[in-house]
Amino acid sequence: WVYRGVSDKIDEWMARKDEPGALFPLEKRKAFVRYPEQYRAFVEHDVDWAQIAVDECRKRGVRPWVHFRMNDLHDVDSDDGIFHDPFFFKAKENGWLNGREEYGRPRGTSGWVKNLYEFSHPEVTEWLLTYIEEMMLRYDVFGYGLDFIRNIYCIDYLHAEPGYQKYLTNFMRRVNEIRKKAEAKHGHEIKLMACLAHTVEANFIYGYDVKQWIEEGLIDLISPRCEEVCNSGVDVKGWRSAVGENFPLLIGYDDHISRWADAGAEYIYQVVPEHIKGYTAMYYNLGMDGVYFSNFYAPTQVKFGKDIDRELSNEGLRTVVITHEDIYPLGGYTPYAPLPINFGAVGGKAEMSLNIGTVKAGEHVYLTVGYDSKSGKDVSVTLAGHTPDSAAEIPVVFDKITGHYYDADYNLKKADSLIRYCFDSISGSDDLSAVFNSADADLNIVYVEISATPDTIE
Repeated sequence: WVYRGVSDKIDEWMARKDEPGALFPLEKRKAFVRYPEQYRAFVEHDVDWAQIAVDECRKRGVRPWVHFRMNDLHDVDSDDGIFHDPFFFKAKENGWLNGREEYGRPRGTSGWVKNLYEFSHPEVTEWLLTYIEEMMLRYDVFGYGLDFIRNIYCIDYLHAEPGYQKYLTNFMRRVNEIRKKAEAKHGHEIKLMACLAHTVEANFIYGYDVKQWIEEGLIDLISPRCEEVCNSGVDVKGWRSAVGENFPLLIGYDDHISRWADAGAEYIYQVVPEHIKGYTAMYYNLGMDGVYFSNFYAPTQVKFGKDIDRELSNEGLRTVVITHEDIYPLGGYTPYAPLPINFGAVGGKAEMSLNIGTVKAGEHVYLTVGYDSKSGKDVSVTLAGHTPDSAAEIPVVFDKITGHYYDADYNLKKADSLIRYCFDSISGSDDLSAVFNSADADLNIVYVEISATPDTIE
């Protein structure tokens, strides 16, 4: 609604972008070019959209937070990128960026890591702290989220001296000094949350000493997640061992089930309500304290009061798709990537631990498995020791998530056969062990999802 108030002015600017002195010439007009024009409109009309959002939240009984992306990558390959303060180009000129080509794109990371800010340079952290202080003192909110997962490469960890974790720990100490000033000004406690990578081990390699942060009281909540994937395998036990049983952990959600490989797949891999319910039911069952939505744009009609409730998430249809850790450290770290499973490599027998929260007596549990061969029919399957009550091959439809996967070179592909197994005698809240047997050594399992529902799935 704020946008509507200035849209005519923005459209006027958009229409004359090719005039001399315009911010962008006509040939550089892209979909996102509207953002700087909208910002210009806010400035000219003295519209503080963030303050308006804070005020509207308070009117509705919602406790507002401010969320920072700590090292954003958008448009960093451009010489005049529209999403960057002039400091970015100063940092690039002075060598305060990562500068390394070798980080590349492991398992779909956003790329262009060489153009990320390098936090070992004091000039970078001082500039960022100045911005954080301005926001903390300006907006009276309940808490601040520091989204390090966008993007996680704040330290050139492959070439840093031992003990490089000190840079980000010192940065967090400075953030906490600013937090105390803001608390004194606004007259109440302010929480700090960090969005971090999949495992405690990965974060330490990247430079985030989570245990030290907690020991010093530098952080109040942590949201482990992938960069752009709803992650099916966050190591909750590992996190609990590191942070303790009482430290708040919020599972982080993105609006993708997996990254898309091309524009044609853009909407295939966006989540739907039953995914949010499934992951929420699973992670509450595993010991998470709550959920956190970040980078969540999907038009999924998720009911944020119902689908993420501890009890209600176990009602109706809920689904967990097995995904992967989409970014991970280089140099020997083993990422979470349970698929594909090759029967030859596992000796003809494969096992996978699954969880769908609490399954009630009388509900149906569906295990949908994609194979890279039509011989998937020759696989025997059990779930929690039960054989299927029924099994049916179902079609792989391009405009559905079911059955699509990425190969080793990160190309989008679909399973050759997709079989849905139904189990009617499973109930409880324990992990469900799926066991697959096949004599075909060349056969691969490339896709797995588990659903629970009181209704049947056709």
